[in-house]
Amino acid sequence: MHGDAVKIALDAPPVDGKANEALTRFLAVAAGLPQSRVHLTQGLKSRLKVVQFDSLAAAALLERLAAHGLGSTIPPEATKRP
Repeated sequence: MHGDAVKIALDAPPVDGKANEALTRFLAVAAGLPQSRVHLTQGLKSRLKVVQFDSLAAAALLERLAAHGLGSTIPPEATKRP
């Protein structure tokens, strides 16, 4: 946690939306949701993002992210392209 935000480090470059794609893929896997239910609603070109999760409460999301170690490494399944 970083204040009231979750800080996540990605290896993907911030070029052509690759970092945004990696972020939504990681968060979808960590939250146990399809990637289509994770949406960047603000900050597409910024380091600070606002993410919306369809059908998942904030408390449940934080619990699921904590199970993945929050800021540790991306789970291997999150790095695979569908």
